[in-house]
Amino acid sequence: MDANADRFPVWDGELYLQYHRGTLTSVARNKANNRRAEREMKELEYLCAMATVLSRDVPYPSAKIAEFWDIILINQFHDILPGTSIAEVYKDSDAEYDSLFAALESANGPRQVAAAALSKPNAGQLTLFNFTSQNRDAELVNFVGHAKALQVGRDKQAMQKVFGADGTVGSCAPMPRVPPLGWATAQLSDVSVPIPQTKLSVSTSHLENDFLKVVFDKAGEITSVIDKLHERELIAPGKTANALIAYEDKPRHWDAWDIDRSFDEQFWPLANEPKNIEVLETGPYRAAIRIERTYASSKIVQVISLQDGARQVEFDTYIDWQERQTLLKTLFPLDLNTSEIRSEVQFGHVVRATHRNTSWDQARYEASMHRWVDMSEPDFGAALLNDCKYGYDAVGQMVRMTLLKSPVDPYPDADLGEHRMRYALKLHDGLFDLAQVVLAAERFNNPISVIGETRLMAGETDHKPASFSFANVDRDNVTLETLKKAQDGADLILRVFEHANKRTSATIKFGIPIAKVQKVNLMEEGGDPVAVIDNAVTLDLRPFEISTLRITPI
Repeated sequence: MDANADRFPVWDGELYLQYHRGTLTSVARNKANNRRAEREMKELEYLCAMATVLSRDVPYPSAKIAEFWDIILINQFHDILPGTSIAEVYKDSDAEYDSLFAALESANGPRQVAAAALSKPNAGQLTLFNFTSQNRDAELVNFVGHAKALQVGRDKQAMQKVFGADGTVGSCAPMPRVPPLGWATAQLSDVSVPIPQTKLSVSTSHLENDFLKVVFDKAGEITSVIDKLHERELIAPGKTANALIAYEDKPRHWDAWDIDRSFDEQFWPLANEPKNIEVLETGPYRAAIRIERTYASSKIVQVISLQDGARQVEFDTYIDWQERQTLLKTLFPLDLNTSEIRSEVQFGHVVRATHRNTSWDQARYEASMHRWVDMSEPDFGAALLNDCKYGYDAVGQMVRMTLLKSPVDPYPDADLGEHRMRYALKLHDGLFDLAQVVLAAERFNNPISVIGETRLMAGETDHKPASFSFANVDRDNVTLETLKKAQDGADLILRVFEHANKRTSATIKFGIPIAKVQKVNLMEEGGDPVAVIDNAVTLDLRPFEISTLRITPI
């Protein structure tokens, strides 16, 4: 075909399958387990690769990592991940995921062994890991339990108590800096420190900081989101956002597989159901309200929060779902002049029309996404981020994220039970700022990880901070996605990609001495040399290009 490329037809754009739209949502628990497993394996490969390089006496656990990947990959097989298998399959899948997560979190497992080899802080100290290629500056870090302060060096930050929608209680504080693909140390203290003053404001009818003002009606739905930087209202006039709607979902064929075009002809707004709204957190770092609803036999709890200095509203959601053949969506009607939406796919995004001009447009009434969808004008826009969802639809300027489906065939109890999910509304500076959406979605899905002792240090202590970064990149639109050991030999493999559809030249600076770098294919084959200058390499990347580097440390 390569030799006679001009003799073959070319399809430019997405090959949209006009069937099986329900597979993006059916059996939500399994999809959430898959997202979590992929993230934790990325973290494990990074930790083990770094431990092998920095602590020569720690062998890379290739066999164990392969065993873990076998569990994940078998559970990505159809019909498991699409949510279209029988009940016995999900009994086995749940057990396999439980076993996988237990092994990954075990005190004697490869994750903890590698982390301990990398950073050996004094007793009572913590290591905070950043598994992304972003600088994480002054980002809130969540801790189990409650302490009075987070200490880095001699500086202490007061802790704030935070609440989850599922009833969990923890604490948080901003960590001054955790470098990219690296870590920093800190400790928890029982010494009281002054609580910082911020401009957060909260009541049962509003959340507000320096950048956003969010207004709620008596039903707990959002009537207004004002971006103070742009002096713009985001929500369409007369509409409400984060409106939870239940739709009748009885496909004519293939219950777990399909969603019929007529699904939204019969629906029930949850704003009409009993509710309780209360202020949960007042700062200094995060303000939050709690909204509890019932729908038929189901319970929905949301903790809606706004951080100080953020342009992002977050929705932590707990659902005890007891409905069958019911589709649950959350609606965001946006006041934007655009007829297209961008949806994340693997290593990039696709653009889809939101109008219904043609039969092909009309057929695209449910579509796929990964961590985000975005609707933007050139200089102002908003994205919906998520941590475990894959289905949505968009008509005009209305974006609806699909939360649950609950089919009955071939698994009668699919989606019944407890669900935990998070999503967020991210405001930004439009199409030219799309890289920031990707970065926000990456942070949302990859919180700073805390490994180490969480006991409190009594009285005044002297914490000697330490930090490390394997590599950093100087372009916001370039992601250092994966770091792992090469399949053969002691070299490292670094996967890099451009994520904002821009041509760019990016410089990657390494934090350990590098002997040589080669560009290989995705199978780690080949080996075109890349010049290493001042322990850094420069890559010229095309839009959405994926580049794989084989790195030989000194």
